[in-house]
Amino acid sequence: MRFAATIILLTCFSVSLSAGVLQHCPKAETMPGWTYEFEPEIFTPENLHDYIDGEAELYKKYDFREMVTATYVSEENPGLDFTIDIYDMGAPLNAFGVYSLRRRPDMTFAEIGEEATLSEMMIRFWQGRFYVQTVAGGVDSIVSEAIKTTAEDISTALPGGGRPAALALLPAKNQQPHTLTYQRDSSINGQKCSRLLQANYKSTGSSWIGFVLLFDDADKARQWLQRTQPRPDVLLKMKTANIFGVTNFTDKKAAELFLEQAAARSIKENKRRDEGTDNFGN
Repeated sequence: MRFAATIILLTCFSVSLSAGVLQHCPKAETMPGWTYEFEPEIFTPENLHDYIDGEAELYKKYDFREMVTATYVSEENPGLDFTIDIYDMGAPLNAFGVYSLRRRPDMTFAEIGEEATLSEMMIRFWQGRFYVQTVAGGVDSIVSEAIKTTAEDISTALPGGGRPAALALLPAKNQQPHTLTYQRDSSINGQKCSRLLQANYKSTGSSWIGFVLLFDDADKARQWLQRTQPRPDVLLKMKTANIFGVTNFTDKKAAELFLEQAAARSIKENKRRDEGTDNFGN
C-alpha cells in the first residue's frame, strides 16, 4: 500500500513538473559539456519577487503568467556558467511589450524568434507569447557562444505565434527601426492610458512621435478623449476603439498627414481582426 502511494505521489510530481513553461527549458542531458548548477525553478506572479524583486511588478503589469529559470555550468571548467529565463507572458503583444522596453536602436540585432538583441553577456528575444533571455555568468567566448546556441535552440522548440496585428496599427513607412514599443499603464496629456503603442518617425526635413491608444471599446476611448485637455503640441484623432496621436513634431502638416493615414489604417486592421484573419494579440 505504501509502495502504491509512493508511485502515485511520484506520478503527480512528474506531471506537475512537465506542465507549463518548464517543458520549454532545455534539459542538461541534451547540452553536451554542460550540467545544471541548480535544477530549474518555476516562478509565478505570487512569488516572482523572490527572483527579481526590483522588476517583478513590471512583468506582472504585462500579465505575466509563469517563468522558468535554470543555470548551467561547464563540466570542464566550473568557473563558466550561464542562466536562461523563459517567461510566459500570456499573449504575444505582452511578450513584445516587455522585450521592446529593453531594446535600443543602437543595439545589435539578430533573427532569433521574432527579434533578438545580442551582446557578449546577454541575448534577449520574444516569440509568440514568450519572452526569453540567456545571460552569461562572465565574459568568455565559450559562454558567449553557448548563450547564442541555447537561445537558438529554445526558439526552435518554442511555439510560434507571429506578430500581433496591433503592431501594424502604426504605419511602417518612415518608422525608425527598433523604436516601436508597447507600454502598459502609461499616460498621454496627463491622462492615464492602459495600453499604448509608440514609435519614432522621420521623413525629409521632419520628425515626430506617432502613437495609438488601445481601448476595449469605442465608449471607453471617447470617455478618455473627453477628459483630455487639448494641447498644441499633441494631435489626437479617434477611430473605432483607438485614439491615434502625434507629438514632438517639427512639421505640423506632416504630422497631420501621418495622423490621417494612421487612422485610416485602423479601420482596415480592425476589419481584419473582426473577420478573424489576423491575431490582434491583446
